Amino acid sequence: MKKIFNLKKQLVLWLYRRQKKILKFLFALPFISSVAAYLVVGLLMFVYYTSRVKFTGAGNIRKTKNKPVIYACWHGRLLIIPMIALKYKARGYAIASRSRDGQLIAKIQKPFGIKSIHGSTGRSGAIDVLRSGLRILKEGKNLGLTPDGPRGPHMKVHDGILYFAKMSGAPILPISASANRAWFENVRWDKFMIMYPFSRIHIDVAEPFYVGKKEDIDVARARLEKVMQEQAWMVDAKFGRPKQEVGKPKVKK
Repeated sequence: MKKIFNLKKQLVLWLYRRQKKILKFLFALPFISSVAAYLVVGLLMFVYYTSRVKFTGAGNIRKTKNKPVIYACWHGRLLIIPMIALKYKARGYAIASRSRDGQLIAKIQKPFGIKSIHGSTGRSGAIDVLRSGLRILKEGKNLGLTPDGPRGPHMKVHDGILYFAKMSGAPILPISASANRAWFENVRWDKFMIMYPFSRIHIDVAEPFYVGKKEDIDVARARLEKVMQEQAWMVDAKFGRPKQEVGKPKVKK
Protein backbone atom coordinates (compact mmCIF):
# COMPACT_ATOMS: atom_id res chain seq x y z
CA MET A 1 0.00 0.00 0.00
CA LYS A 2 2.86 2.35 0.83
CA LYS A 3 4.39 1.75 -2.60
CA ILE A 4 1.05 2.49 -4.31
CA PHE A 5 0.66 5.68 -2.27
CA ASN A 6 4.18 6.80 -3.22
CA LEU A 7 3.48 6.08 -6.91
CA LYS A 8 0.29 8.17 -6.78
CA LYS A 9 2.14 10.99 -5.06
CA GLN A 10 4.89 10.92 -7.69
CA LEU A 11 2.27 10.91 -10.49
CA VAL A 12 0.48 13.95 -9.00
CA LEU A 13 3.78 15.81 -8.63
CA TRP A 14 4.75 14.90 -12.19
CA LEU A 15 1.42 16.19 -13.56
CA TYR A 16 1.65 19.38 -11.48
CA ARG A 17 5.16 20.19 -12.68
CA ARG A 18 4.27 19.56 -16.30
CA GLN A 19 0.75 21.04 -16.37
CA LYS A 20 1.74 23.95 -18.64
CA LYS A 21 3.39 21.61 -21.15
CA ILE A 22 0.41 19.25 -21.06
CA LEU A 23 -2.07 22.10 -21.62
CA LYS A 24 0.12 23.50 -24.41
CA PHE A 25 0.11 20.08 -26.09
CA LEU A 26 -3.66 19.66 -25.73
CA PHE A 27 -4.50 23.13 -27.07
CA ALA A 28 -2.19 22.50 -30.02
CA LEU A 29 -4.61 19.77 -31.12
CA PRO A 30 -7.13 21.32 -33.59
CA PHE A 31 -10.13 19.47 -32.12
CA ILE A 32 -9.41 20.51 -28.51
CA SER A 33 -8.70 24.08 -29.58
CA SER A 34 -11.98 24.27 -31.56
CA VAL A 35 -14.04 22.87 -28.69
CA ALA A 36 -12.45 25.37 -26.28
CA ALA A 37 -13.17 28.24 -28.71
CA TYR A 38 -16.87 27.34 -29.04
CA LEU A 39 -17.19 27.05 -25.26
CA VAL A 40 -15.73 30.55 -24.89
CA VAL A 41 -18.08 31.88 -27.61
CA GLY A 42 -21.05 30.44 -25.72
CA LEU A 43 -19.82 31.94 -22.44
CA LEU A 44 -19.26 35.36 -24.04
CA MET A 45 -22.80 35.42 -25.40
CA PHE A 46 -24.16 34.24 -22.04
CA VAL A 47 -22.27 37.05 -20.27
CA TYR A 48 -23.48 39.64 -22.79
CA TYR A 49 -27.16 38.66 -22.70
CA THR A 50 -27.37 38.22 -18.92
CA SER A 51 -25.60 41.49 -18.09
CA ARG A 52 -26.64 45.13 -18.10
CA VAL A 53 -24.36 46.59 -20.78
CA LYS A 54 -24.02 50.36 -21.00
CA PHE A 55 -22.35 51.94 -24.03
CA THR A 56 -20.94 55.46 -24.00
CA GLY A 57 -19.58 57.16 -27.09
CA ALA A 58 -21.68 54.96 -29.38
CA GLY A 59 -22.18 57.99 -31.62
CA ASN A 60 -18.51 57.69 -32.57
CA ILE A 61 -19.25 54.33 -34.21
CA ARG A 62 -22.17 55.86 -36.12
CA LYS A 63 -19.96 58.74 -37.29
CA THR A 64 -17.68 56.31 -39.10
CA LYS A 65 -20.34 53.79 -40.17
CA ASN A 66 -19.64 53.94 -43.91
CA LYS A 67 -15.88 54.38 -43.60
CA PRO A 68 -13.04 51.97 -42.82
CA VAL A 69 -12.11 52.11 -39.15
CA ILE A 70 -9.29 50.75 -37.00
CA TYR A 71 -10.79 49.44 -33.73
CA ALA A 72 -8.25 49.44 -30.90
CA CYS A 73 -8.38 48.01 -27.39
CA TRP A 74 -5.70 46.91 -24.94
CA HIS A 75 -4.73 43.23 -25.16
CA GLY A 76 -6.09 42.50 -21.70
CA ARG A 77 -9.60 43.61 -22.75
CA LEU A 78 -9.85 42.12 -26.21
CA LEU A 79 -12.86 39.97 -25.29
CA ILE A 80 -15.00 43.11 -25.62
CA ILE A 81 -14.50 43.11 -29.40
CA PRO A 82 -17.15 40.37 -29.93
CA MET A 83 -19.58 42.45 -27.84
CA ILE A 84 -19.06 45.42 -30.17
CA ALA A 85 -19.63 43.07 -33.12
CA LEU A 86 -22.87 41.80 -31.54
CA LYS A 87 -24.26 45.24 -30.75
CA TYR A 88 -23.25 47.21 -33.85
CA LYS A 89 -22.71 44.45 -36.45
CA ALA A 90 -19.11 45.70 -36.72
CA ARG A 91 -17.60 43.14 -39.06
CA GLY A 92 -14.07 43.13 -40.40
CA TYR A 93 -10.62 41.73 -39.77
CA ALA A 94 -8.48 41.45 -36.66
CA ILE A 95 -4.75 40.92 -36.36
CA ALA A 96 -3.86 37.82 -34.36
CA SER A 97 -0.46 36.41 -33.48
CA ARG A 98 0.63 32.93 -34.53
CA SER A 99 0.97 31.92 -30.88
CA ARG A 100 -1.34 29.41 -29.19
CA ASP A 101 -3.32 32.28 -27.61
CA GLY A 102 -3.55 34.06 -30.96
CA GLN A 103 -4.89 30.97 -32.73
CA LEU A 104 -7.51 30.48 -30.02
CA ILE A 105 -8.61 34.14 -30.14
CA ALA A 106 -8.95 33.89 -33.94
CA LYS A 107 -11.32 30.93 -33.55
CA ILE A 108 -13.33 32.76 -30.89
CA GLN A 109 -13.79 35.86 -33.06
CA LYS A 110 -14.79 34.00 -36.24
CA PRO A 111 -18.46 33.27 -35.25
CA PHE A 112 -18.90 37.02 -34.63
CA GLY A 113 -18.00 37.85 -38.24
CA ILE A 114 -14.40 38.80 -37.50
CA LYS A 115 -11.79 37.23 -39.77
CA SER A 116 -8.13 37.03 -38.81
CA ILE A 117 -4.84 38.18 -40.26
CA HIS A 118 -2.03 36.20 -38.68
CA GLY A 119 1.14 38.11 -37.97
CA SER A 120 4.45 37.49 -36.30
CA THR A 121 7.00 39.53 -34.39
CA GLY A 122 9.63 39.13 -37.13
CA ARG A 123 10.34 41.96 -39.57
CA SER A 124 9.11 40.08 -42.67
CA GLY A 125 5.95 38.96 -40.86
CA ALA A 126 5.24 42.51 -39.70
CA ILE A 127 5.64 43.88 -43.24
CA ASP A 128 3.25 41.23 -44.62
CA VAL A 129 0.65 42.14 -41.99
CA LEU A 130 1.04 45.85 -42.75
CA ARG A 131 0.46 45.22 -46.45
CA SER A 132 -2.58 43.01 -45.77
CA GLY A 133 -4.06 45.48 -43.29
CA LEU A 134 -3.62 48.45 -45.64
CA ARG A 135 -5.26 46.50 -48.46
CA ILE A 136 -8.24 45.68 -46.22
CA LEU A 137 -8.65 49.32 -45.19
CA LYS A 138 -8.34 50.45 -48.82
CA GLU A 139 -11.20 48.07 -49.68
CA GLY A 140 -13.35 49.91 -47.14
CA LYS A 141 -13.32 47.15 -44.50
CA ASN A 142 -12.65 47.51 -40.78
CA LEU A 143 -9.53 46.40 -38.95
CA GLY A 144 -9.09 45.59 -35.27
CA LEU A 145 -5.93 45.16 -33.22
CA THR A 146 -4.43 45.48 -29.77
CA PRO A 147 -1.78 48.24 -29.73
CA ASP A 148 0.18 46.60 -26.90
CA GLY A 149 -0.03 43.02 -28.21
CA PRO A 150 1.04 40.35 -28.47
CA ARG A 151 3.73 40.60 -25.75
CA GLY A 152 3.47 44.05 -24.19
CA PRO A 153 4.51 46.13 -22.38
CA HIS A 154 1.07 46.56 -20.85
CA MET A 155 -0.86 49.60 -22.15
CA LYS A 156 2.03 50.82 -24.31
CA VAL A 157 1.38 51.52 -28.00
CA HIS A 158 3.51 49.77 -30.62
CA ASP A 159 4.26 51.24 -34.04
CA GLY A 160 1.91 49.02 -36.07
CA ILE A 161 -1.42 50.70 -35.39
CA LEU A 162 0.11 54.14 -35.96
CA TYR A 163 1.44 53.19 -39.39
CA PHE A 164 -1.93 51.69 -40.36
CA ALA A 165 -3.65 54.98 -39.47
CA LYS A 166 -0.95 57.20 -40.98
CA MET A 167 -0.67 55.38 -44.31
CA SER A 168 -4.39 54.69 -44.82
CA GLY A 169 -5.89 57.88 -43.37
CA ALA A 170 -8.42 55.73 -41.49
CA PRO A 171 -9.35 56.82 -37.95
CA ILE A 172 -8.56 54.77 -34.86
CA LEU A 173 -11.54 54.12 -32.57
CA PRO A 174 -10.22 53.35 -29.04
CA ILE A 175 -12.49 51.00 -27.07
CA SER A 176 -12.33 49.93 -23.45
CA ALA A 177 -14.57 48.21 -20.93
CA SER A 178 -14.87 47.22 -17.30
CA ALA A 179 -17.42 45.47 -15.12
CA ASN A 180 -18.52 45.34 -11.49
CA ARG A 181 -17.99 41.57 -11.52
CA ALA A 182 -14.79 40.61 -13.28
CA TRP A 183 -11.58 38.70 -12.71
CA PHE A 184 -8.21 40.15 -13.72
CA GLU A 185 -5.43 37.64 -14.36
CA ASN A 186 -2.75 39.76 -12.71
CA VAL A 187 0.01 37.19 -13.19
CA ARG A 188 -0.15 37.85 -16.93
CA TRP A 189 1.62 40.84 -18.47
CA ASP A 190 -1.69 42.16 -19.91
CA LYS A 191 -3.83 41.79 -16.74
CA PHE A 192 -6.39 39.87 -18.81
CA MET A 193 -10.00 40.66 -17.86
CA ILE A 194 -12.76 38.04 -17.75
CA MET A 195 -16.25 39.36 -17.05
CA TYR A 196 -18.80 37.26 -15.18
CA PRO A 197 -22.46 36.71 -16.10
CA PHE A 198 -25.12 38.94 -14.52
CA SER A 199 -22.70 41.88 -14.33
CA ARG A 200 -22.94 45.57 -14.97
CA ILE A 201 -20.65 46.26 -17.92
CA HIS A 202 -19.52 49.68 -19.16
CA ILE A 203 -18.13 49.88 -22.70
CA ASP A 204 -16.70 53.19 -23.90
CA VAL A 205 -15.88 54.24 -27.46
CA ALA A 206 -13.60 57.28 -27.71
CA GLU A 207 -13.59 59.98 -30.39
CA PRO A 208 -12.03 59.02 -33.75
CA PHE A 209 -8.25 59.43 -33.50
CA TYR A 210 -6.33 60.49 -36.61
CA VAL A 211 -2.60 60.30 -37.33
CA GLY A 212 -1.41 63.04 -39.68
CA LYS A 213 0.53 62.09 -42.81
CA LYS A 214 3.50 64.18 -41.65
CA GLU A 215 3.08 63.60 -37.90
CA ASP A 216 6.02 62.15 -36.02
CA ILE A 217 5.29 58.56 -34.90
CA ASP A 218 6.50 59.17 -31.34
CA VAL A 219 4.24 62.22 -31.02
CA ALA A 220 1.26 60.21 -32.29
CA ARG A 221 2.17 57.37 -29.92
CA ALA A 222 2.18 59.68 -26.90
CA ARG A 223 -1.20 61.10 -27.90
CA LEU A 224 -2.82 57.68 -28.42
CA GLU A 225 -1.36 56.22 -25.23
CA LYS A 226 -2.78 59.15 -23.25
CA VAL A 227 -6.26 58.68 -24.76
CA MET A 228 -6.35 54.90 -24.30
CA GLN A 229 -4.79 54.80 -20.82
CA GLU A 230 -7.16 57.47 -19.51
CA GLN A 231 -10.08 55.65 -21.13
CA ALA A 232 -9.19 52.37 -19.38
CA TRP A 233 -8.77 54.14 -16.04
CA MET A 234 -12.10 55.93 -16.54
CA VAL A 235 -14.17 52.77 -17.10
CA ASP A 236 -12.43 51.02 -14.18
CA ALA A 237 -13.18 54.00 -11.92
CA LYS A 238 -16.91 53.54 -12.67
CA PHE A 239 -16.71 50.39 -10.52
CA GLY A 240 -14.21 51.65 -7.96
CA ARG A 241 -11.26 49.81 -9.45
CA PRO A 242 -7.77 51.28 -9.02
CA LYS A 243 -5.69 52.44 -11.97
CA GLN A 244 -3.77 49.64 -13.64
CA GLU A 245 -0.07 50.32 -13.86
CA VAL A 246 1.45 50.89 -17.27
CA GLY A 247 4.04 48.27 -18.18
CA LYS A 248 7.71 49.14 -18.52
CA PRO A 249 9.88 47.95 -21.42
CA LYS A 250 12.11 45.02 -20.55
CA VAL A 251 15.73 46.03 -20.11
CA LYS A 252 18.19 43.65 -21.73
CA LYS A 253 20.99 42.72 -19.41
